[in-house]
Amino acid sequence: MRTFLFFCFLFFVSFSGFSQSLVILDTDENDVSNDTLRINVDPRVDPTAVHLKVINNNSDTLNVKVKKVENSIVDGTDISFCWTNCYGPTTFVSPTPLTIEPGDTNTSFIGDYYHLGIQGTTTVTFVFFDEANIVDSSIVVVVFQNGTVGVTKTFASSISTPYPNPCNREFNFNIDNNFTSGALKLYNITGKEVSCFSFSMLQNKVTIPTYNLKTGLYFYEFFEQNKLIK
Repeated sequence: MRTFLFFCFLFFVSFSGFSQSLVILDTDENDVSNDTLRINVDPRVDPTAVHLKVINNNSDTLNVKVKKVENSIVDGTDISFCWTNCYGPTTFVSPTPLTIEPGDTNTSFIGDYYHLGIQGTTTVTFVFFDEANIVDSSIVVVVFQNGTVGVTKTFASSISTPYPNPCNREFNFNIDNNFTSGALKLYNITGKEVSCFSFSMLQNKVTIPTYNLKTGLYFYEFFEQNKLIK
């Protein structure tokens, strides 16, 4: 599996006045904004497509771009997407924004997973953001499951989700393992690394300060030396 992380999620750094203008719906009209979609891949259908609707809840016209974040990709597979135009697997941010008027819904987004019949689990995050204000964004995490794969307990399964979320000056993780050291990296919506923290796993609780970060959505990644908990 082509992956550089063991655990990836997202959190919000928020202050008063922050709100999201974009709402993401699946094909059943469910609100999946900042949520996870799980898709069972039909091995007879390649690519497997995910269709999303994007609503502009703002009172202003928004020029919306899409960013693709490949969290964990099965070797030999690829993910591409369409937004105004269709782009190949090597495009991670749509070059051209799509204009959405206030209150309008755009139904043109398609994410294609080219699995080539290879079994495994691929996870990708799609970030929809206002070109003029990248803080104003919404995401959806899509998990493509092809075949039945056994679940192995990893370092990630021993880490809690961040709390509080949204946060203001800091957020926390609880850790319930005996690893000796670890690191956490924070990325903004464009994928730029903004902070890196090292810590001891023996702490059981890790507190990450956010008072120096701008309001918005951030991704984080955990790193550690050992890949599995036996």
